[in-house]
Amino acid sequence: MSIATLPSIRSAPLPKLYEQARTSLEKCARIDECEDWRNKADALASYAKQSQDRSLFEYARRIALRATKRAGVLLKQVESMQRTNLGPATTQGSGRYAAGKDAGLSARKIKEAVRVANVPAGEFERLTESRDPPTVKAMAILGTKASEWKPPKNFAAATKILGAMRRLSEQIGDADATEIAAAVLPHERDASRQVTGKIAVWSLKLNRSLGG
Repeated sequence: MSIATLPSIRSAPLPKLYEQARTSLEKCARIDECEDWRNKADALASYAKQSQDRSLFEYARRIALRATKRAGVLLKQVESMQRTNLGPATTQGSGRYAAGKDAGLSARKIKEAVRVANVPAGEFERLTESRDPPTVKAMAILGTKASEWKPPKNFAAATKILGAMRRLSEQIGDADATEIAAAVLPHERDASRQVTGKIAVWSLKLNRSLGG
């Protein structure tokens, strides 16, 4: 998936297209391409806000956050490689700013990208995949305080499981459970009952534990 396909996000299932964008950004090796992703996503988020399309707005903001983080990772890698190749005489920060400038980023965006990349992976995922993803600016502020944040026990597991449950909820959508059950093959029914039963019991316990 290339950046050129992003505007077609309204003509395709959002969860599927978002996962494709997410995979593409994880593999992106060019800072200027990350910037293109962010600019497109920012424009899409602005359009979604004006048209009151909440789902599109959330996905666009998530793409902007992931594009910014990937740019920050690449900028940090550039500086790290420069220090390794040129030795301690290299001015700290010169590598990332030169690379960012060449890619068309302003000084502000370079700082934002690096700070977003500094946010602990678990916290970044939790906030990005939340129902109200933060702005890039808000995420960058967290990056300046990254060393102060300590994840709770089982934080990574909680992030992974809740993310999977969110995606399952989106896939279920308005599907009729009776119709889905009718489509399950006879030899799959016992296993399906075991899986759905386990999920139902676990979800009930989770809801009770969350309180409120």
